Amino acid sequence: MVYQTSITHARLVPGRKDDAGNERFLDTTTTVLGQTLPFPVAIAPIGVQKIFNLDGEAATAKATASLVIPYILSTASSTSIEDVAAANVPGSPRWYQLCWPSREHDDITISLLKRAKAAGYTALFVTLDTYVLGWRPSDLDNGYNPFIHPDHSGVEIG
Repeated sequence: MVYQTSITHARLVPGRKDDAGNERFLDTTTTVLGQTLPFPVAIAPIGVQKIFNLDGEAATAKATASLVIPYILSTASSTSIEDVAAANVPGSPRWYQLCWPSREHDDITISLLKRAKAAGYTALFVTLDTYVLGWRPSDLDNGYNPFIHPDHSGVEIG
């Protein structure tokens, strides 16, 4: 809630008036993937959010649900699919991003998709890149690995 309350003073207000001088507000309501949204904005998938906030992706899901903004959960999330769904308000736009693993892991892919569907995710975004970290020698020198969080949760892979 701290994040949400810290930006409540900011408003996007069109400075338009009609011929009589009355304020006129643009209706930004739209339908995206069969869901009515107050405006065409979504939160992109960002993994390993527990390195920023101990509640991880669940905190983002709570904030976006209160604003009716679709949240796209990353395959590389540090919070489980089910825990993020539980943090989200029922009926809020809840979408899932699948980082398609190699064919030898089809069982994992099928499991992730079944879990997302059971948890109420209504849209699927497929990416063919990878969630494997690049080679970063300075991270090795400093003993840093975002997939191993101080609370030993690691990445719960969706």
